[in-house]
Amino acid sequence: MESKGWGLVDSLEIQRTIKGNWIQMYTDGAVKAESGLATVGGVMRDRSGKWILGFNRYLGICSVLEAELWTIFDGLALILNLGHDKVLINTDNMETARAI
Repeated sequence: MESKGWGLVDSLEIQRTIKGNWIQMYTDGAVKAESGLATVGGVMRDRSGKWILGFNRYLGICSVLEAELWTIFDGLALILNLGHDKVLINTDNMETARAI
């Protein structure tokens, strides 16, 4: 579930109502406060919630926004290489959502 507005929205329920062959991408990045070292990762699921792939990457030193944007970029590159062009992106970072 993700927070949206005043309530919680089950993102798989949203995806089931959308017609077509959409892929759901869940992403997250983490940055250590003391060192600034970041890692990112995500998972891809099909319309029924079935796992397609997972990914992760060590970024080194970067900001939280940079980490969140890199994980979305990495996920999009992977899913496009698999031949999918309809992707719903889930992020837990509002600054990232506004940036894209």
